[in-house]
Amino acid sequence: MISLFTVSTCVLANNPIITPSQSCVFSGTFQQNKSLAGLPTAVRSSGTFFYHCKVGVIWKTVAPIEETLVLNRDGDSYQVKDGLTTSLASRQGRLLGELINSLIGRDQLFISEHFDVSEIAVDSAGDAARSGVLLTPKENRIKRVFKRIELIQPAPDAAAEADQVTISMLDRNEQWTRIESTKLADFGDHSDAIEHCFDQHAITAAECKLLQAVSSP
Repeated sequence: MISLFTVSTCVLANNPIITPSQSCVFSGTFQQNKSLAGLPTAVRSSGTFFYHCKVGVIWKTVAPIEETLVLNRDGDSYQVKDGLTTSLASRQGRLLGELINSLIGRDQLFISEHFDVSEIAVDSAGDAARSGVLLTPKENRIKRVFKRIELIQPAPDAAAEADQVTISMLDRNEQWTRIESTKLADFGDHSDAIEHCFDQHAITAAECKLLQAVSSP
């Protein structure tokens, strides 16, 4: 997959070009394309997600196979597949949880701490209400997995319902993974908004309970 964006020379110390999500708790859908060496076309998948800025994200693939990742912001994350739940307690599992949570919510603090941030131009005329940033890892633990991440986000003045994010990640094997996520429902910033997880289509109650705030007394 060829990079879709062009890099500008503007690097901003305070990272005002990162546009945080306008809500703490929301759900939506995603489409993912992954390029693999030896395959002429990208591997495509799609699914649904539930995001809580203080807890974590449930990332459920529904096609072509069903698989769920429960990625807690703090602590272990989990994979649910074929009725079996596996802890993702490895360094890579924790890194995946940190990255997906921070990129979906556009966490300014995490991104500025762990990446050099620069603006990129969005080439498509249809993306006038969106802006782009290039994230270059600062830390070796991230560099060992990803060379760069391109984040296309709503522009600062975009309407809340326009919350669509495109994440393109280039790994150390020169393989691209592109994720397009779209927010469909907004549950605000209340702590009890986590309960909306149980109302999500395709996400099971057992998967919701793996989120720390739900399982904690």
